[in-house]
Amino acid sequence: MIRSDDVTRKSSQWSFSGSLLYSIIVITTIGYGNIAPRTDWGKVVTILYAIIGIPLMLFCLSSIGHAMAHSFKFIYWKCLCYLCVAPKRHRRPAQKRR
Repeated sequence: MIRSDDVTRKSSQWSFSGSLLYSIIVITTIGYGNIAPRTDWGKVVTILYAIIGIPLMLFCLSSIGHAMAHSFKFIYWKCLCYLCVAPKRHRRPAQKRR
C-alpha cells in the first residue's frame, strides 16, 4: 500500500530544481544526497551522461583555471612588479635663466 507521504516525497524528489541538482552532482562527481534513478533506463542514461559530462566539466574547470591564472599574473605584474621594474624618470636640473 502506498502512503500519501511516500508519493509526495517521490514527486518532490524529481522536481525541476531536484533534477538540476542531480545533473550537477553527477557531472561534478560529488555524490551528494540520496537522489538516484530507480529504473534501469534511468541508470543507463545517468552513466552515459556522466561519461560525457565529467570530461566536459574537467575541461571547463581547466579553462577557468587558465583564465584565472592569466588574470592573476597580469594583476600581479601591473600592481607589484611594474613599480619595481619601471624606469625611473630623472628630471634635468632646471637651468638658471640669465
